[in-house]
Amino acid sequence: MEEIEIWDHLIEWGIAQNPTLSENISTWSSDDFEVLKSTLEQCIPLIRYFNIDSSDYWDKVRPFSQILPSDLHEVLLQYYCKRGNINLTDTIILPPRKTGIQSNIIKFKHISLIAKWIDRKEGSETNLEKSKYDFNRVLCGSISGFTAANFHKKCDNQGPTLVVIKVKETGEIIGGYNPISWRGLNNNLDGGWMSAAAPSWTVSNRHRPSTFGSFSRSTYEVGPYQSTLNSFIFSLGDGKDLSKAKISRILQDNMSTAVFSSPRHGPCFGQNDLRMNDNFNEAETCTCKCYDYESEITENHNFSVEEYEVFQVVNKDGQETSNQASTSPMQQMHPPRPELTNYPTAWGEFMHF
Repeated sequence: MEEIEIWDHLIEWGIAQNPTLSENISTWSSDDFEVLKSTLEQCIPLIRYFNIDSSDYWDKVRPFSQILPSDLHEVLLQYYCKRGNINLTDTIILPPRKTGIQSNIIKFKHISLIAKWIDRKEGSETNLEKSKYDFNRVLCGSISGFTAANFHKKCDNQGPTLVVIKVKETGEIIGGYNPISWRGLNNNLDGGWMSAAAPSWTVSNRHRPSTFGSFSRSTYEVGPYQSTLNSFIFSLGDGKDLSKAKISRILQDNMSTAVFSSPRHGPCFGQNDLRMNDNFNEAETCTCKCYDYESEITENHNFSVEEYEVFQVVNKDGQETSNQASTSPMQQMHPPRPELTNYPTAWGEFMHF
């Protein structure tokens, strides 16, 4: 049962205990709200408000704001209105219920469908309780922020992860599944950022001269790309009709650029198929254009993020999932197309090839 459904049943029960209360709350006086508040006083703190999405909060919780403790009401207003700009460290946040998923974006039906996609079982959603995976949230943008640094601090070396994004401009729910670990600044094999003094690889048949003498597009360290055949990106539309959900898997010929992991970026899939640059909640800092995956997941090519979450995907049996791919240096080594880079290549700075 979703948290908003628990709220609905609680309000319905509270009203039923007081026959003098009308079902039409637009006619209620302040005294009427006080009556309901007194009835539900012991139950109100047990609701997981941070597991209720913003539209449900507006439609179903806000009309009863007078029954909430004043401090809780203020924190919830900040949480829903100032995404990513508040500190909730002093607020008691109850853990998700045993059968639930801790998310501001997706519900049981969404995670059930995604679990099937991970196992390459295309089709309608399945029962989450029968899934062999746990989805543990390790990052929420509105709590931890929307920067690349915060993403890598929370999500690097976590194994397989699911990224879920709510697009600010359209309300679409999109995301991607990475069957291998994200890597950030403190990993010897990450990079794709080559200094002038760095030792380099030379790959034949890639001769794009740069403006720096002997350096060329054919010389680079092991790059930030990771190879796998089991990653995918997806769209759940507005989340209401799963028949409109889309999945796009990495193309076999492009598996070496399946996942892009760089300290200057958030989660990225392909060369531009789903890319989150820094400060994801600012205008047009994210892109979604088809290059390495089967198809586009949205027509909105440039967008910003209203909310995003990252979940660690854990096999309940404790076994390494078959979706986890090996990531040897030669598998990772693949330069992106130069026209997709967006950093200056000044001497002494890092150069992105």
